[in-house]
Amino acid sequence: MEVQNDTVIVSFDRAPMWIAAKDFESKLFQVAGEDRVFYPAKAWIVRNKVQVKSEQVPHPVAVRYGFENYVKCDLFGGDGLPVSSFRSDNW
Repeated sequence: MEVQNDTVIVSFDRAPMWIAAKDFESKLFQVAGEDRVFYPAKAWIVRNKVQVKSEQVPHPVAVRYGFENYVKCDLFGGDGLPVSSFRSDNW
């Protein structure tokens, strides 16, 4: 994960070329700022990276994907396998 201004950029080690999603409009991403409060975020794909942004978090420090008890995956690696839930924080 890296942060560029107000956008988190998530890279995937096991997706060196592409990640994919059908009509990608995920509701499974959240970002948090220094206050450690997570807000829903918009996400879009650029090659093998997902860019994530929330209007409520001008300076993000952490990102989560699918971090609920149960979610239906909407993000896949180039091999067609689903991307597992993940988080960048350890709070």
